[in-house]
Amino acid sequence: MVRHLLKNKRRVIHHHLQSSKLPKYLLLLLIILFLVVSIISMVVRNRFQNLKKEIMLQQINPITTQAIAVLDGDTLITQGGWTMGLLGINLLSKNEENYMKAKELLENLVTDKTLTLEYYDVFQNDKFGRILAYVWVDCMSEYHNLCMGDKLLVNKVMISKELASKDLNNDRKLRYGDFLN
Repeated sequence: MVRHLLKNKRRVIHHHLQSSKLPKYLLLLLIILFLVVSIISMVVRNRFQNLKKEIMLQQINPITTQAIAVLDGDTLITQGGWTMGLLGINLLSKNEENYMKAKELLENLVTDKTLTLEYYDVFQNDKFGRILAYVWVDCMSEYHNLCMGDKLLVNKVMISKELASKDLNNDRKLRYGDFLN
């Protein structure tokens, strides 16, 4: 008896759904509403992340800090825990000898020195997740011909020592792009 009642109830509901167009439109409306809300939430989330990055950039551009570690010839970690890449350059070779030369030179340039990090217009990360920046230190006598005023651009030194080249893949005009040549 219960089985018969349930079967009849299903038939009535099924017949009602088929005869009424309202539930079909309601289902379609709910699907569209879900898609619109999903798209809006993705856009808002992306804008929030970009705003967060811009706020962080305003707080740190330019910043004076020190390096706590050098990872390779164009990557260092600052006291604030930021992983920084040298903006506008690419290491020339990944062979062991040049890799070590580039790392040692960067260590000599930044260890126990006050660094001024200068970013290019917008918060810029590379494919490795590093924040790209120009890294400045006080001018050193052995590099006085590369100094701008009393500051030395570490990025330029890496190029002048032939351990890096200017990044030609960058589609934006870099502030010191001409100086990096």
